[in-house]
Amino acid sequence: MNIRFPVSIKRSRTTVKIYRIETHSGIVYSVDWRVGKDRKRKAFAHYKLAKSEAEVIANELSRGEAQYDKLTNEDRMIYSRAYKSIKGISKPLDLIANEYSEAINQLQGIPIQQAVEYYLKHHPRELPRR
Repeated sequence: MNIRFPVSIKRSRTTVKIYRIETHSGIVYSVDWRVGKDRKRKAFAHYKLAKSEAEVIANELSRGEAQYDKLTNEDRMIYSRAYKSIKGISKPLDLIANEYSEAINQLQGIPIQQAVEYYLKHHPRELPRR
């Protein structure tokens, strides 16, 4: 692999750079970018991973999605659990969260599961045979 570092990934006015850094434990590829005045950095063991991440960051920043780097590890974990829990539902997570929020507000303190049970009791899915 004959690459000249730093490698610049450009999208419109956004530039994300990849640096090759030699450490005592080996080579590290550092992806660097700026959000406002803040410098951000991520390290990778493999160049392909660093380049892939740099392209994702450059694309998101060029579209104005600067909140990319604001997710904490806890936020990522919460998102992952929420995403897994809606598997099989054909709606995006944000719409499901919006519907849930509206339901909670309308129920005014009544637990949502209690409301569902009441509804199902009074609106059976299958009508008895006559």
